[in-house]
Amino acid sequence: MRRLPPAVALVLLLGCPGELENPDQYPEEPLALCQLDIDVPALFRSKCGSSTCHEGDDPAAELDLVSAGVFERLENVPATQCEGRVRIDPLEPNSSFLVEKLRGTQPVGCGERMPFVSFLTGAEIACVQRWVFEQTIGLDGGVTPPADMGGGDEDMGGGDEDMGAGEDMGAGEDMGATVDCSPIEADANGQVCMARADGCEVLALTMTACNDICALAGLSCVDAFDNVAGMCAADETIPLTCDDATRADYFCVCE
Repeated sequence: MRRLPPAVALVLLLGCPGELENPDQYPEEPLALCQLDIDVPALFRSKCGSSTCHEGDDPAAELDLVSAGVFERLENVPATQCEGRVRIDPLEPNSSFLVEKLRGTQPVGCGERMPFVSFLTGAEIACVQRWVFEQTIGLDGGVTPPADMGGGDEDMGGGDEDMGAGEDMGAGEDMGATVDCSPIEADANGQVCMARADGCEVLALTMTACNDICALAGLSCVDAFDNVAGMCAADETIPLTCDDATRADYFCVCE
């Protein structure tokens, strides 16, 4: 079932009519959770900005990631290293070339994974992906509110009574409960590739069993696979066991 962005879900929950503009822009799968307090333009400046990279009058790939107004130099601007692609596609922000370059999933012949000096962590990429989506779609979730929002509490259904006094809302338990993957990200043994509402997908960096890595966040390992070389992704054709501690560079699914 297709999951709506949080802003859209909230509008539907409160019963306020609205119109979802350009629904095809929304990804079929939910975005990875951004669990860090990251200023993405500042992250670009610190990780990608130098005289030999994306800064100055003659930046690499003709892309300045340091000066103000970085988003305007990304949205709908052709990627110089990949014919037919734009850096951020406003029609498909979730699969933009910029995100592919950070993940290392760009097409063959379209340059190397960046930043080459120090790849971003999965948690940092999740925040860049969220930033791309929010800058492209807008923080309102793409919903245009009606001209007349109604007459206050009365039109909203009478307050707590009509909202089920919180009981039908799952007592708050289901309305934003998320797993905290930060203990894994803080540990030297694993890199969080994706933080989901119900778990963490992790790249094991040392010879530590997935069971032990997942336990850092109070989770259990439910699957383990070989990792796709140069990426942070499971190679599901090569399943492993959660208690295997004889190798590094393998993929753990924690829930």
